[in-house]
Amino acid sequence: MGACAKSSMWMKALLLFSSMALTRTDSCTVTFNTTISACERGSQWEKALKISNGMEQSRVGSNIISLNATISACEKGCQWQAALQTFGVMAQSQVLLDRITFGAAISTCEESGRWANALQLFDAIVQSKEELDTITFNATISACEKAGAWQQALQLFSNLMQSRVGLNTITFNATISACKKGSEWQQASHLFSAMAQSSVQSSSVAYNAVMGACVEGGQWERALQLFSVMSQKKQEPGPITCNATISACGKAGKWEPALHLLSVMDQSTIESGTINFSAAISACEKCGKWEKALQLCCAMALRMLSSNTITCNAAISACGKGAEWQMVLHLFDDMTQKRVESDTITCNAAITACEKGGQWKKALRLHASMQQSKVDANTITFNAAISACEKGGEWDKALELYSEMARRDVDLDMITYNVVINACELAGKWEGVLQLCAVVARSLSKLSSTHARRAADREKK
Repeated sequence: MGACAKSSMWMKALLLFSSMALTRTDSCTVTFNTTISACERGSQWEKALKISNGMEQSRVGSNIISLNATISACEKGCQWQAALQTFGVMAQSQVLLDRITFGAAISTCEESGRWANALQLFDAIVQSKEELDTITFNATISACEKAGAWQQALQLFSNLMQSRVGLNTITFNATISACKKGSEWQQASHLFSAMAQSSVQSSSVAYNAVMGACVEGGQWERALQLFSVMSQKKQEPGPITCNATISACGKAGKWEPALHLLSVMDQSTIESGTINFSAAISACEKCGKWEKALQLCCAMALRMLSSNTITCNAAISACGKGAEWQMVLHLFDDMTQKRVESDTITCNAAITACEKGGQWKKALRLHASMQQSKVDANTITFNAAISACEKGGEWDKALELYSEMARRDVDLDMITYNVVINACELAGKWEGVLQLCAVVARSLSKLSSTHARRAADREKK
């Protein structure tokens, strides 16, 4: 049976254990322990737990070995409740808990994201004066990391630094990742610098985590520096990190670094997908580089990558900013043919492009298609359509859209009023101009009263 346990032949161990029961051969603690250990190595937590519970019924006393193996089996099966229940039985009995017991229980909490339970167990180790090791610290920090409890992770890291227990790559990775989840890019950067100064080798996990933290903190330049260092050290960034960095470049109005990152991905083993191209197209859109956005769309088509709503929205918006209304309509039609779902953002960008290009008929056609496709129109939608009609001298259609806004309870703003007033003025509808001016005056009065009330409420607080 011992040989079966060592070679992870749990089924044979169970058969031998069952045959002993059938032949009424007395089982001792060692027999139970060996069978539980075999089940633990074979990741059979249910069987390990059943045999462990059967020890009491067979009047065989359990010991530290049997209970540790049971907890370890539950940990491998991600059964944190069963593991903690077994741990509770051990705590109530006279069985002395050791480092293995605590480590297995904490690992179970770590895998299930039960960081509070992990910290309680960690405190229990400290109180029991059992010797702490790197594995125990790492499991507890990882539990905090998975739950986003970055402050607790940092405190544990600080405790580890003060102790004589050594740090390793896992320690740094987990703590940096915890800081990333907590949007603490400065703490993540500080830890990464400490990692570089120590004897611990920087890993791709640590690079990706600190780069992700910098991106979320708006530190795109720092993220790019790390990306460059990573490339020099021949370590590959993850696709998620690449995508986040490309997006950060776009937000910062840096389309060239975004395209460079995409080319670096192509040269590496990282496969660039729709998400990465969408982020790069969005970067070009924010910088008004519609030609580059279209080139990326073509590259996607050549790679047989399917476009999504985000990709198409960015491309349409980029062309719209470039006053390329014909290309906007082409992209919009292409979306329909490829059955890519359009949304309010898509339609708004397309209608705005038509408005800028003086294409009021096409703007109205797009506006009408929104109702047919059950896409919600908002203030931006109507303003663009009304402005297109006003520029095209179609004041009656502009007023119809204005009436539709009021009928559909769509919010009107100063842009709406200005455009409609201009339409009325061009049409010589001075009565309409006066009526709208009165409406604007009432709206401004209400807005002023609302602001005054809010200011008064703030002063009372």
